[in-house]
Amino acid sequence: MKNRFLIICRFLVILSAFISLTACLNTGNSIYKDNTSETNLLNKWFTMNIPFQLRSKNLDLKFVIEAAEDGLLNLNGWRTVGGMRASIYNAVPEEAVDALVEFMKKFEARHG
Repeated sequence: MKNRFLIICRFLVILSAFISLTACLNTGNSIYKDNTSETNLLNKWFTMNIPFQLRSKNLDLKFVIEAAEDGLLNLNGWRTVGGMRASIYNAVPEEAVDALVEFMKKFEARHG
């Protein structure tokens, strides 16, 4: 019973992280562009990778460098897709996702 409770708690944490990050990507005139379509949302949830792009490719390198300076690493996307990729697997604490979302908001304010 205790294990089921822990699994459910962890699922809720991951779901919360997923919602926070995708909400940040899908705000009106954002500099971020969600790489996946609405129909692919379920697939994105199961893979636990959230790919996104910046509206200007000129910002990609700045994003990676500034994120690294803030301690946010490995955000480069796949070579074939480009852009960025946030992975929110089980081992990623909720605080790490919160830090990424906060960084993304500040980055957008500086470069948007």
